[in-house]
Amino acid sequence: MVNDRDALKERVRARVPASETVVAQGTAAERRTLGDESSVPETYLVLTDQRLLLTRMSRSLPADEEISLGTIARWGDGLQYHRYFIAIAHPPFARREHVRSLVPFMRANREVTRTETILRFSNRNTAVAKALRADLTAREIPHDALALPELTREERTRGSRVLMHGIDAKDVPRRIA
Repeated sequence: MVNDRDALKERVRARVPASETVVAQGTAAERRTLGDESSVPETYLVLTDQRLLLTRMSRSLPADEEISLGTIARWGDGLQYHRYFIAIAHPPFARREHVRSLVPFMRANREVTRTETILRFSNRNTAVAKALRADLTAREIPHDALALPELTREERTRGSRVLMHGIDAKDVPRRIA
């Protein structure tokens, strides 16, 4: 049985012509900006010897995009906590993104022009991250080291602890029936 995720992956692999060689494939999370931690659908990536193919794994806002490796102007990489980031500067292309709706519980989207794609990988040793880094280095594309801000654990989790203020430990149930 083929699920939606497998169908999306197959759709991306079908976009690779016989004249191109698939170097690596995997997933990453896209970010709008380096400091952005909003929830973004996972993106399935296929790196060929000529292009990076991206497919957003979202039912509500699917997208197929590609970046020709020969058109990348700059790139940078860095770590934030244990996550590895690669930012790629490329010629502009339009993509659809979710935006806040004026009506609660409604989804809205708009077309925006992006000149940078930021990918967050689970770590620096994923197949796509390693292959993309090696390819961009081999092409001698200008590289920047990214300095990503890191908050303390207290700063990152303060929102989840707000409800606990003023609650005495003896009032918290030991076991939930």
